[in-house]
Amino acid sequence: MPSLYKDMFPTRLRTNRLQNPLGVSRDLLRLSWEAAAGQEKFEIRLSEQRGTFQWTSGEISSSEFHFTLPEEAGIRSRTAYIWQVRTWAGGEVSQWSDEAEFETNIDSSEWRARWIGASISPTKIQTLYFRKEIEIPENVVSARAYSTALGWYHLYINDSQVTGHSVVPR
Repeated sequence: MPSLYKDMFPTRLRTNRLQNPLGVSRDLLRLSWEAAAGQEKFEIRLSEQRGTFQWTSGEISSSEFHFTLPEEAGIRSRTAYIWQVRTWAGGEVSQWSDEAEFETNIDSSEWRARWIGASISPTKIQTLYFRKEIEIPENVVSARAYSTALGWYHLYINDSQVTGHSVVPR
């Protein structure tokens, strides 16, 4: 009789309880998933985005549906990762899960920006606009802007709002 377990795979993969989050701290990365009842073991594999898998947990005997990445996984700041998990039950192994993603934030030690501001009157309500023109090399494939403010703000690049339609800060 064929087993159904090997045709199943873990689902609802999360990193720190979020689906495919951006800007997570690398200090404590907890991966979680849902799998069929009776899980006896699991294995996680991890890679920088779209690369070959560079780290594996090996088979871990546990019925828990979560795992905290150890320092040996080599997680770096400002880096996108993909990960997958597979589980064992009744001596049979599941298929690898679909890929999940996360991207780590910038470490405070790497922050090189300086705060900008303006002298304003505490009794006068006004909107402040800050603008900076920069030259970007033509060969850029992707980029990430790290921005923050005291209060609400919108970030524009080439006259296009890139902060989305939700209330900022996020």
